[in-house]
Amino acid sequence: MNTATRRIAILVTIAAIGGAVYWLATHRTKLESSTTVRNSRYTIDVEVGDTSITTNDNVRLTFTVRNEGKIADIYSENRVVHYVIASENYQDFFHTFAPEVKTPGVFYIDHTFTQPGRYRIWTELVDTKKGKDLHHNQNAEVVSYVDLTVTGRATQALAPITQKTAEVGPYRVNYQAEGLTAGQPTTLTVHASNSAGQTLPVFTDEPAIYVIVGPNLSYMSHSHTKPALPNNRISITETLPTAGNYLFWTEVYAQEGDHYAALQVPFLLKVEP
Repeated sequence: MNTATRRIAILVTIAAIGGAVYWLATHRTKLESSTTVRNSRYTIDVEVGDTSITTNDNVRLTFTVRNEGKIADIYSENRVVHYVIASENYQDFFHTFAPEVKTPGVFYIDHTFTQPGRYRIWTELVDTKKGKDLHHNQNAEVVSYVDLTVTGRATQALAPITQKTAEVGPYRVNYQAEGLTAGQPTTLTVHASNSAGQTLPVFTDEPAIYVIVGPNLSYMSHSHTKPALPNNRISITETLPTAGNYLFWTEVYAQEGDHYAALQVPFLLKVEP
């Protein structure tokens, strides 16, 4: 092979590698169309980097928000975005309100799916002009979801807790429930305590977070809730629509002296008919 031929071969190889890298970086497979259950003028497309997802794969999910067909720069519109991911068996769960921004109206999050089977991904758009205490759950401006299926074998398990008290390091998180009957208002009260059983003050500058996911992924409720003073307990009232098991994930911020702890617990609720 002469020098000119060798140079051509090298250039062809570089071009092929560059094309493959570009394809991997830009090629995304759109999932089934998302279902907008509130405020249908918005649509949210969800794309992944391949046609199939296998457990233990770290997957980049790209979300494109459109308002009446045009990409929406939601931050300039005084809106923020929240995501909830849950597996149908409740063994995998993820919540975030701080996605990475690619371009205005286009966001991505990375998630390692640990369970085979069906997942649902919910997106909420929040109008911050309504105020921080009014922008979730029934007050979210847009709620949209999309389903996907993961293949492979389970690699980890969230293991929701069936008891009413969970230990998180040196702390305990407890909930009490009034109701737990389908179609009736249910009040859930959450508080944190130390190893001596003393109820801890809840950091009032940061609202607690909760997400409730219902049977067959047919229900999701999510909010950031300020603690009720003076007893430093989080109080939540929801009407859970059907009987069955619900995932109740909560994050509370407990204060002990100068130390603040973010305590995350997945509880399992059993709702009676």
